[in-house]
Amino acid sequence: MAALLAVVRGEMPDVPGIKKDRVIRISDQLRALEMLLDRGFGKAPQQVELSGHVGGSAMDRILEGWTDEDLKAVVALRD
Repeated sequence: MAALLAVVRGEMPDVPGIKKDRVIRISDQLRALEMLLDRGFGKAPQQVELSGHVGGSAMDRILEGWTDEDLKAVVALRD
């Protein structure tokens, strides 16, 4: 967390193996800020738009033609 905060501030973090003379790029600052926000508030939900017919399982295709009465009869058999 401290290293990410240092990068957001434009400072080189005190991490072994990283040279202090490197320049912090704006893209590095934005990525560090994104990582902190994801960690603190959780990742934003991703929305996926689907269009057209989605295949579904074999059972879904079988049940598509069943009526409400058919489904009620199966439930009654189960009970």
